[in-house]
Amino acid sequence: MSWDPPKQQPKSDAAKGQGGAMFTSRPRMLRCYLCGREYGSTSLPIHVPQCQQKWMQCEQAKPKGERRPMPQPPQPPKACFNPLDAVKVGGG
Repeated sequence: MSWDPPKQQPKSDAAKGQGGAMFTSRPRMLRCYLCGREYGSTSLPIHVPQCQQKWMQCEQAKPKGERRPMPQPPQPPKACFNPLDAVKVGGG
């Protein structure tokens, strides 16, 4: 008796990366800076004023000493630093 190794099964199209079931990426979601929930890019501008109003109502219900000011919306990130911008031209 001789031992034969098991035959390899042919790879499916998905395993080869040639179509078939592909992973789909989720739509990009943005997070509300007040409540932390995720919203689509068109829904967030609708949500934020409503969330701000709810924030104010919740804070008004607290005793005066426990109230917090409304957080400021985050600023968009500044442009990335490019090290080539710091290099002086002309060696002087």
